[in-house]
Amino acid sequence: MSEEIAQNNNSENQKVTGTIIISSPNENVIATCYKVMSSGKMKRGKKSPQYALFGVSNGSSSFWGEPTIFLGWYASHDLLSKEVSEIQKAIVQGIPSYELKYNAKVERKWFRMTMIDE
Repeated sequence: MSEEIAQNNNSENQKVTGTIIISSPNENVIATCYKVMSSGKMKRGKKSPQYALFGVSNGSSSFWGEPTIFLGWYASHDLLSKEVSEIQKAIVQGIPSYELKYNAKVERKWFRMTMIDE
């Protein structure tokens, strides 16, 4: 993604670093990421989250791939797509930080997760 930004770099986004600090208040996570990736749809109950979002940080790759951190759960693909789109816009605009807006608050009970309505 940082290569795409560099190609489109103009005077408006001179401070673009290709990274962003993402905070997830529901998961109590703050991470510096250069890209995000999502899980596929998970087969769970109706009140369970359907998708997960992960941040990928710079660092040495290992046998298991790039360093990733869990950022949040999402009730639908539409909400996940909206979040990813806003994160991408923030990176392109050189905004240094972003707080997740569309992730679901989840209550964990043993082997089951239930979304909390607010």
